[in-house]
Amino acid sequence: MVLFVALTNADDWVEMALFAETYQEYFKKYLKMECLPMIPSAV
Repeated sequence: MVLFVALTNADDWVEMALFAETYQEYFKKYLKMECLPMIPSAV
């Protein structure tokens, strides 16, 4: 997921967390995300 966040030109951790939360369900369809049950809060 970090690769996709980097491609979006996210400038800080808040933007990275927002991207990850927004697209988490989409990426679950294609990526095995068993180790990360939820995205930790960046705030």
